Amino acid sequence: MFLDSDLPSGPHSYRLEDLAYTRSGDKGDSANIGVIARHPLFFPYLKKHLTSSVVEEYFSHLIQPGVQNAVTR
Repeated sequence: MFLDSDLPSGPHSYRLEDLAYTRSGDKGDSANIGVIARHPLFFPYLKKHLTSSVVEEYFSHLIQPGVQNAVTR
């Protein structure tokens, strides 16, 4: 369990698994990804940086060309 005093200040880089629990599922040609912050203070950072655009770019090699709105939030 984190205490507010345990959270670092200043610029940092983290792996997603250090900040959140994740779960995924798929059926046919669609998938879903669930992300839950490990600490309430992580939520604003996840919401700001884990955008639909970021996820779409990460999975771009799996998205068929010309598909619009392949990733939604």
